[in-house]
Amino acid sequence: MAAWPATALPSIRNSLDSSLSIESQSWIGSTGHVGALAGTIFSVLISRYINARQGLLLCGGISFIGWALIFISSWSSLYLIYPGMVLVGWSCGLSCPLSSIYVSELAGRGNKGMVTSIFNLNLTTGILFANVLGVMVEWRYSSLTITIVHAFLFFSLFALLPSPDELARVGDRDKMVMTLIKLRNTEEENVIKEADLITKNTEDMKKEVKRSHINKIKEMDKAQIKNCGILLIVISFSHLSGIFAVSAFLLDIFSSTDISSVVLVLVSSFSEMVFSFVQMAVADRLGRKVFLVISGLGSCLTTAAFAAIFWNLDNNDQKSAVSESSVLGSILSSNILLVSCLILYFLSFNMGFGPVKFTLLSEMFTPTDQETIAGICHTWHWMMGFIVVKMFHFMFVNFGLVIIFISISTTCLASVVF
Repeated sequence: MAAWPATALPSIRNSLDSSLSIESQSWIGSTGHVGALAGTIFSVLISRYINARQGLLLCGGISFIGWALIFISSWSSLYLIYPGMVLVGWSCGLSCPLSSIYVSELAGRGNKGMVTSIFNLNLTTGILFANVLGVMVEWRYSSLTITIVHAFLFFSLFALLPSPDELARVGDRDKMVMTLIKLRNTEEENVIKEADLITKNTEDMKKEVKRSHINKIKEMDKAQIKNCGILLIVISFSHLSGIFAVSAFLLDIFSSTDISSVVLVLVSSFSEMVFSFVQMAVADRLGRKVFLVISGLGSCLTTAAFAAIFWNLDNNDQKSAVSESSVLGSILSSNILLVSCLILYFLSFNMGFGPVKFTLLSEMFTPTDQETIAGICHTWHWMMGFIVVKMFHFMFVNFGLVIIFISISTTCLASVVF
């Protein structure tokens, strides 16, 4: 959803008889975030009525319908792309908090860093698939392919294991123990203690008086409020790092350079996937703060380099002070520098801002608290996503890429101080 517009927008423009306005392009890039915001709010409302696994099944079906509408819009009316993107976004918004809860229930307490990094790796693999597909075929064929993939994924979701917490809630202890043995890959005696703890927590939850999410928020103690605030700030910095706007409008942002669309897509997509895998391997070896500092510093330096590169391009176009014959002009005009900065930019994001927010959510709050906290955090996540992506074209037209990347670099530096 977030990356597909990057390669689809140039193809959409080429397929139309009339020009596609800047406003329409910004809505195509950001409409999915509106749906995601609605999906997250819906997840908060239904969290007490269905479990995470059932919610993910619902997401799979809605996502398939959304992509089917996008495919139909490529052959009939382009306006159908908007409800299609809303449904796809709605599915993403609903599935993100449910995935966090489901992963938290499956992973146990000792390896959440690695497991949530696997979640981020899956996201970046999807981005790689969508981007590579988008530069190979027209948008109508890419949307058809993704629709078929989502149909397959929807049916695959029926094979999801019930989590130990879900089985404890229905009182099936024997099956819960067998599930823990499979998940932990160990003998029965090694999971009995964990099974007892899950059973106790479930029984304690049943004894609690059911409270609305508003009441839960009002009853949060200072520590929970502080943790929630930290999460919201980390989520804000992840969006203000510019990664989602860059992903949504990748080809348009770098269209003034000499680098081909294929190279841009391959560099960005493979970088995200590879570095997500690297982060997965080291997720539990360093502290979360260390990863966030690395992410902030790397994003600060690389976006500052982007600002310098686009400043040089603007000056060259105006035959201004820094020419390609100068040393600085030659360096800033180098495609090697631009590709290197792209790689380091995606490395920086995927080492910290990308996966750590999911890890913090699962580590700072219990699965019960996550029913409320995950809804708050993911609502903020998609709200920030919509604002940043929707405002990008406005900022580009009125201020230019140099000012945009200088602002991003300054914000990333502030995240390091935080």
